[in-house]
Amino acid sequence: MTTGCCSNSSTNAVLGSERSQTHLLPSEYYASLPRHIAGAGAIIHDAAGSILLVHPSCRTDTWEIPGGGLDVGESPPQAVRRGVQEELGIDITPGRVPGVDWVPEQADGRPPRANYLFDGRLITRGNQTRIHLGPDELTAWQLTIE
Repeated sequence: MTTGCCSNSSTNAVLGSERSQTHLLPSEYYASLPRHIAGAGAIIHDAAGSILLVHPSCRTDTWEIPGGGLDVGESPPQAVRRGVQEELGIDITPGRVPGVDWVPEQADGRPPRANYLFDGRLITRGNQTRIHLGPDELTAWQLTIE
């Protein structure tokens, strides 16, 4: 069976020993693939191992790691750097990706989301004093053990 842009496996049918395939143009094949959105977050910590969390202004029920959604044409490292700058007013150089978080489709219509979690590295006391919350983004930040 052919895979990739020439066929759509969801349209393939097995009929006895014969196979029936629908061949698609690349644009049709890519249009048939599932859609999801992507985000990037920074796991920023202090010397004691506490993790920096932010309280988004649009929610009252949660604390999150800083970051945000990818803009069109933006890579995950670019997005996390921009997101931290917009939210906290500090510049980071994202490190490795220790994990990817998958969030399934939400009841409110949000599509599935893949969040790339970057090592945001150590935040020093000097950088902590330079944090300025984006007024439209966050209401608070804190370092927490858990």
